Amino acid sequence: MNEPSQIAGSEGPTEAYVKRQERFAAVVQALEASSKRFSVARFVVFGAGAICLLMILLRAGAPNLLWYLAAVLCFGVFVALVVAHDGVLRRRDQGERFRLLNHRALQRLERRWEQVPVPSLPPSEPPCPYARDLGLFGRASLAHLLGGASSPPGRKRLGQWLSSEASADEIGARQESVRELAPLLELRQALEVAGWEMGQEKQDPELFFRWAEGPVWLRKRTGLRWLARGLTAASLLLLVVVSLGKLPIQALLLLWLINLLVGYGAARWIHPIFAQASAREGQFAAYGAIFEILEGRRFESPRLKELVETLEATGLSVHQEMKRLHRLVEASDTRLSSFHFVPQGILLWDFHVLEKIEKWQLRAGNHIRHWLRVLGDVEALGALGGLAFDNPDWTFPEIVSQEGTTVVAKDLGHPLLSSTQRVTNDVEVGPSGSFLLVTGSNMSGKSTLLRSLGVNIVLAQAGGPVCASFFQLPPLRLATSIQVEDSLEEGTSFFMAELKRLKMVVDSADDLEGSQERRLFYLLDEVLRGTNSRERQIAVQKVLSHLLAKGAIGAVSTHDLELANLPGLDQAAQPIHFRETVHAPDSEGAVMTFDYKARPGVATTTNALRLLALVGLDET
Repeated sequence: MNEPSQIAGSEGPTEAYVKRQERFAAVVQALEASSKRFSVARFVVFGAGAICLLMILLRAGAPNLLWYLAAVLCFGVFVALVVAHDGVLRRRDQGERFRLLNHRALQRLERRWEQVPVPSLPPSEPPCPYARDLGLFGRASLAHLLGGASSPPGRKRLGQWLSSEASADEIGARQESVRELAPLLELRQALEVAGWEMGQEKQDPELFFRWAEGPVWLRKRTGLRWLARGLTAASLLLLVVVSLGKLPIQALLLLWLINLLVGYGAARWIHPIFAQASAREGQFAAYGAIFEILEGRRFESPRLKELVETLEATGLSVHQEMKRLHRLVEASDTRLSSFHFVPQGILLWDFHVLEKIEKWQLRAGNHIRHWLRVLGDVEALGALGGLAFDNPDWTFPEIVSQEGTTVVAKDLGHPLLSSTQRVTNDVEVGPSGSFLLVTGSNMSGKSTLLRSLGVNIVLAQAGGPVCASFFQLPPLRLATSIQVEDSLEEGTSFFMAELKRLKMVVDSADDLEGSQERRLFYLLDEVLRGTNSRERQIAVQKVLSHLLAKGAIGAVSTHDLELANLPGLDQAAQPIHFRETVHAPDSEGAVMTFDYKARPGVATTTNALRLLALVGLDET
């Protein structure tokens, strides 16, 4: 059953974003004023401290304790002001990010693409064959429309979902989660802001993963571990004995020398391990703010509940585990200090730090990839939830069983067009053994209808809402030939490029023949336009007959009105058409308009010669 993407009667997206933008703008303004006051206070306190130091220097011959106390007080107040000021600046910057986030959300509603940064979703492996045809990535794309996934794992997961199909059960589970996240604007934006800075950098945590999931070194050397513990205990005991005057200090110095020899003898193995642990730990620790937002969050949908529960697999929250590792890595950085020999000589510092790091590694190391996958899933679901919140009149599609072979859409529109520009149509593609034949004159809307079908199927199979009032489909695999280009680099002509695309479509149909899981859905726009009409008709007849025989369903747009009458296609074609209206000439000549509404049957008019006249080429 199709359901609206947002709860009826709730605050509309425009009103919500405007209120939040104004609220955070006021917060930023207040914090900016507070920052200026802190700057003045810091300058005054610094000046007062400078005066105190100057008076101390001038009265060096007759020192006054009050000037010293005043100087110390000024120093303490200055440090406190710096710390407090930094907190104000951090809150101001965060408030500005929230303000900007809501500003961009408003621009996204209006499809003002130039006001919204283009997300850098990583390419899928293997590359999605229909991404360019349907405008999934890049400027003014589906990915550009979807906000919410700001961290690298979130962007990666969202890109994967847009580039591949999911099972009916998986789509249903995602839909439940998207419905739950849609009204949770505070949570979704908090996650997006927390991942903001990570999203600005290219990060490859593979080095850190390799260490965290790899073998331990000290844990396998039981004798060395007990030697380090014994030497540390002996060192502390001897320190007490020497302090009581029971033994000369030379005994303690000798033991410390032994500790240094043992510690630095093992450093050739220990320090590279420390370097591996700290190589990407800083980037990993940056995720702590995002996981902290999810800590203790209770969800109702089974998928979200399961995802969040797995974040406490070690008995601690991910945020706590990250903080613990960060402290251990900071302790390991003592090796970089000039005074490292002191804790090393007394305590064999490196051994104890490494032992604790390896305990962390054994407890949490194998969970790190999963934690980031969970984060990616939550962010991708949040991005789809944001789309549902932004478009309350859209619907969640119904995925029918494989026995169903028809795609039915009511009020279908293109998601990338704004609501003021979008024209919707009722469309039905299928059942098996038939295809939708879309005809009409130039610029009338044929290609847009094909892309509307494709993009909404992508959204449906990602688990999101679709731009329609009703949408029903079986599990599908998309194959398209819409935006074909030749290649000078590869020496491929336009016609050969078209043939290669058609070969991919046909091969996909062959692969899915007899499949119980999904069937092929193809979109062919002006197929084989790179050859003459007679040969094109023969070739198109063969291709479509093959696709029909394999049980594939799809839509074909064409200017060739004879396709509907070709043997073998005349009974399978379900024709619809778009038309244009030519208005009486005015001072600037004849005017042609389009209503972009699909009508039954084959097109009855063409407009190529009229368009020639409109641009002044009719007399050339």
